[in-house]
Amino acid sequence: MAINFSQFEQLSRHDKLKQFTSNLALRIAVHEAGHVLFALQHGRNASVKLPALEDTLRSTRFDMDAQTAFSARGLSDEALLDIVLGGFCAERAYLRMPSFSRGAHRAANDCLALISRLANPFVLAPGISIPVHRRPSSSLPLIVHQSARLQYAQHRLLLGDSDEANAIVLGIMNLPVARQTLRELNARRDELINIAGRLFQSWEANKFDVTDVSVTAA
Repeated sequence: MAINFSQFEQLSRHDKLKQFTSNLALRIAVHEAGHVLFALQHGRNASVKLPALEDTLRSTRFDMDAQTAFSARGLSDEALLDIVLGGFCAERAYLRMPSFSRGAHRAANDCLALISRLANPFVLAPGISIPVHRRPSSSLPLIVHQSARLQYAQHRLLLGDSDEANAIVLGIMNLPVARQTLRELNARRDELINIAGRLFQSWEANKFDVTDVSVTAA
C-alpha cells in the first residue's frame, strides 16, 4: 500500500493513471491535498478527516467519507469555488492530465457538501431551492448555480448516466475560476505533492484507520 511519490513521478502517464485509479488511498490523499492547499492560500486552517479505508472500499457513496473542513465565513464566491474545486483539479494536476474525467463525481460531491455543510449568507441565499430533476437556471448566483449543475450531475450518475455527468463536470472545469485553479495547481504541483504525501503518511502510520490531520495557515 505504501506510495513512494518520487518513484510515482517516474512512471509513464498510462502507469500513473493505472496506479492512481486502482489506489483509493492515493486518490483521496491527492484530492484532499487540493482542498488544503487552497484553504491555506485563502488564510484558512484546514482539518482533514481520513476515513477507515476498509470501510470506504466497501462504500457505495462515491468516496464521500473523506472530509476537509475549513471556515467559509467572509470568503468570496470565487475563493470558495477555488477551495471546493481544488480537490478534483488536484487529481488532474497530479496526473498532468487536463482532460482527466474519471472520478468527476467527487467534484459533484464537493459542491453538494458546500451547500449542505457550509450553507450561510455567503454561500446560499435564504429561499433559494435547487431542484435536481432538471437543469438549473442560469439566473442563480454564481456559487449556487455551479453547485446546482454539479448536483444535477450527481443525479445523472445515480441514474447511470456517467457520460452526461462527466460532461457537466468538465463544463464546470472550463469556467475561468476553475481554469485558474488548475493553472495554479500546476504551478504549485510540488507543494501539492508535499501535502498529499503528509496526508498519506499520517494515514498509513495509523494503518489507514480513521485519522485526523490538521494543517495550519502561516
